[in-house]
Amino acid sequence: MAGEGSKTQFAIIDEVEPGVTPTGVPLEIVRSTDNDIAYRPEQTSSREISTARAVTDEIRTGAQVSGTLNTEIPFGNLEKLILGALQSDAATAGALGSASFGSQNVNGPSTVDFTSNQIQGTGIGVGIGAGDLIQVAGADDATNNGFLDVTARTDDSITVSQTLVPDVGDAGVVVSNGAVQTNGSLLRTFTGERIHRDAAGVGSDLTDVFTGLAVESMSVNVQPGSILTAAWCMRGEIYSAGTSEIGSTPYSTPSASGPIFNGVNNCIVLLGGTQVTGNAGVGATQFTMELQNGLQPRDSIGVEGSASIGNGTLSVSGQLNIYMNSNTEVQRMIDDGETSIAVLLVSGSGTYGITLPRIKYRAAPRNVQGVNTNTILELNYGALNDADLGYAIKWQKWT
Repeated sequence: MAGEGSKTQFAIIDEVEPGVTPTGVPLEIVRSTDNDIAYRPEQTSSREISTARAVTDEIRTGAQVSGTLNTEIPFGNLEKLILGALQSDAATAGALGSASFGSQNVNGPSTVDFTSNQIQGTGIGVGIGAGDLIQVAGADDATNNGFLDVTARTDDSITVSQTLVPDVGDAGVVVSNGAVQTNGSLLRTFTGERIHRDAAGVGSDLTDVFTGLAVESMSVNVQPGSILTAAWCMRGEIYSAGTSEIGSTPYSTPSASGPIFNGVNNCIVLLGGTQVTGNAGVGATQFTMELQNGLQPRDSIGVEGSASIGNGTLSVSGQLNIYMNSNTEVQRMIDDGETSIAVLLVSGSGTYGITLPRIKYRAAPRNVQGVNTNTILELNYGALNDADLGYAIKWQKWT
């Protein structure tokens, strides 16, 4: 027998102490497409002079554990990695070793009044923050249902950027901002195991075990006609090879793991609170986002590999491509102005919302590709920390 990619699985468990695998808890399967996480030794050739005119030795002078885990994006399955990328330190995200998005905030059913840009009702804004995306259901007018962008709030009112249909005494309305997580500074680490089923013969597996894995970067790619994909660059501390699963029980799959998102049926993009996708928008051809954590391996005398991993500065950047139909965003780039981007990934099992509340354009070319082509405005952006909101990126979850 020999190892086969189609019989390989990758699973993780979040660590309490970096580099130490928890016991008695099953690892969770990551629904991945491929990965090249590996132990990468650093060898130095001896410069000893030899009359044999050959290198006398190759000396191990260091090592690192690193690589990329590539996935499609399903609902529910990647949440430990998402929280690892965000380094969320909110109490609702859980302590080290128990990463979770936490419970949802739901207000209603309530009787509310809709104005052209507000939802008003006793307690309707409790637990909701400015900058949140909210899901509204149960309104009499369908225009007032769906996902809205919050610009201001009190406990008894929510102001949104969209235009609503005025309605007084609308009963049975439910408003939720889901479970909310933002970027923080809690470096979460994982043990990851790649198991090669039957690689040493039927019923005989081979394993690669990586401890102290941290998410160095997360990249998201959304395009029409394609499955949504993500790439997770990982950096770790220790590697070992084995012949059996390290967990005390077989691997598990998160119970909330749902369908894979695609760029046709599942994605809504808001630019400055205005939808640019679907028939209602100008049209978008691609959205990319890369989050970098700037991790720094700490080398130490007497340690082969990283003794530990240090944190760095969060950086979020990417590109939104839309069909050109005005000068608005180009002029914003010329004026060095700011706007926001929000992306909703919607499915019957649940929804994610990603918000970058402050972005600036690094470039906004609208190059002409020739005859019989559409002119695309390429909005290259960098995300900034919003001092009022307290974050640069937010990830919400509704079920």
